Amino acid sequence: MGDHLWPALYPGLIIGAVIGLMLRGTGNVITAILGGLAGAWLSTWVVATAGLDDGLPSLIALVLLSALGAFGVAGAYRYVSGSGRS
Repeated sequence: MGDHLWPALYPGLIIGAVIGLMLRGTGNVITAILGGLAGAWLSTWVVATAGLDDGLPSLIALVLLSALGAFGVAGAYRYVSGSGRS
């Protein structure tokens, strides 16, 4: 990825923000954004390691790992804070 790292993080930011807004609450938004960014960073590493830097596989990995990161970190926050329990 090299010089394409920072632009690749923007979709993770947007995906995290949308998922955080869907889950409602400031804590969920912040943690989902952080998880989306972490997932986007991880996807750039995974895709570069696999040699699939260009094309549809890199986009699919970016969206999936950003969404998984956002849901994972926000879910962990909700569990720890007690807002996700019934």
